[in-house]
Amino acid sequence: MPITKIDKDKFKRKIKGNENVYRVRVNYTDRNGNHKQVERTVYGYEEAKDVERQLEQEYKDQGVTLPSKMTVSQLINEYEKYHSRKCKKGAHDTTMRTLRLRVEPYLGETSLNKLNMETLNNWLEKIDEQKLTKGNKDENISQRTKRNAYKTLMSLLNYAVKLKYIPNNPLKDTLEFTFNESKRSSTKKEMQFYTSEQFERFIEAAKNHCNTIEDWNYYVFFCILFFMGLRKGECYGLTWNDIEGNTMHIRRSVSQKIKDADGNDYVDTPKNHKIRDILIPQQLLDILNAHKERQQNAAPDQFNNNFKICGYGNKSIRDSSVDNRNRLYAKEAGLPHIRIHDFRHSHATFLINNNVNVVAISKRLGHSNITETLDTYSHLYKSSEREVLNVLQGLKV
Repeated sequence: MPITKIDKDKFKRKIKGNENVYRVRVNYTDRNGNHKQVERTVYGYEEAKDVERQLEQEYKDQGVTLPSKMTVSQLINEYEKYHSRKCKKGAHDTTMRTLRLRVEPYLGETSLNKLNMETLNNWLEKIDEQKLTKGNKDENISQRTKRNAYKTLMSLLNYAVKLKYIPNNPLKDTLEFTFNESKRSSTKKEMQFYTSEQFERFIEAAKNHCNTIEDWNYYVFFCILFFMGLRKGECYGLTWNDIEGNTMHIRRSVSQKIKDADGNDYVDTPKNHKIRDILIPQQLLDILNAHKERQQNAAPDQFNNNFKICGYGNKSIRDSSVDNRNRLYAKEAGLPHIRIHDFRHSHATFLINNNVNVVAISKRLGHSNITETLDTYSHLYKSSEREVLNVLQGLKV
């Protein structure tokens, strides 16, 4: 509920005497959860304070929630509606789980106007001591979990500032968690990838296991990841309707960890809502055509273009089986095990090492912008100052 001084030179009405002009603004949330704002212009600071008190009492009597009296729990409940419209379901669920488990138990009853450095530092200490039960013993939560809690609360309070519930974000005045870089949990995992030669060994091992149509599903799955750079969920979502000539339409993403109201895998748009069309190289197109023929022969009466490319009818191959196959093929090929997402990194790395334009790579990967691509893969652009100098010295003047 800020009181702000108005510049007399910019004030349209004529001002009598030498008193300053103030704007009193009150933000509140009505009974339906809608954000409202009322504003008054008055002369003199004391009168401004009186008007502020009157407005507070007036809206308090009406049973609405004033920001200064709003608790963190009330803010979280309001933020949940806003965040669900802004983010994809998986990200939204993770954020709300963090707020409910890491923030609300400790700060839920605290009024927003009572949040200060002392309160928030106490919260940081409690989070630092929080335990997670694994098996028969309690372990400290990871540094990554603590950092996520800090960032999530920061976003919540930034939302409160945006709506003028509080004048500034008090969490910015606190110290973030101290991270022990020697701990495995606090160090950033090094990006792993297969070179083209390593992938050839990996996919040859996969092909050696192809005795049934189920085995071929995994072979095709890993080929798509490497040749197209898809995310795992995007590959799960592919049907034969998504193949048109030599173009693959990336229209959806499937999450097996999240279920819809009917208990089925949750289907959403791709990350960043980037529906995209990407070209298929001929060798992968040949693999896809052969696999489609296998599915048609296996179920001639049931097959249609709504069948999953890597699956059984309308059901995708499963996460656990994909992980097991990944480990099996890597072991038999004599290769280090990499994560499923690292096949996407392998695709990008192969293109970068072959001097493909970064803008084209960004569009193919479905990144939100080119900055995301550069932030992820900048370490692969190895042009040194000496190389730059050699290029420039080749110019004739």
